[in-house]
Amino acid sequence: MRAGDTVKHIPSGELWTVAVTRDGELIPMGWPESLAKQADCELVEAVDDDLHMKVLLDTLAVKDPGSSRWRWARTNFIDALPQVQRQTLDGMFERAKEAESLARLYRRQVESHLQHLIDSARRNASKE
Repeated sequence: MRAGDTVKHIPSGELWTVAVTRDGELIPMGWPESLAKQADCELVEAVDDDLHMKVLLDTLAVKDPGSSRWRWARTNFIDALPQVQRQTLDGMFERAKEAESLARLYRRQVESHLQHLIDSARRNASKE
């Protein structure tokens, strides 16, 4: 099952269009956002690759990083990319993680230096 497929949710008997999938679960389109196990669903109609990508792009167009649906769509989109593009993104994500790590180290150094300046100023003030 993947984004765009039509499934029957067996416990409710409802037909759903899949918005996104992850680790044996799916989030159907519609509101409120809900979560179901893929094992509780039966595939009714599978979509082609073009419609699959369109559903992911439509979901990503909402730009709601706090939404599970949006985060999963982002992952599903990356998974649907050709291998070369995924490797490029993986490299970019790795460089971003390294940059974040260096930024945290630099912030700690700045905070340490600032604390040293504060301590020196206090010592000088207490001498006067």
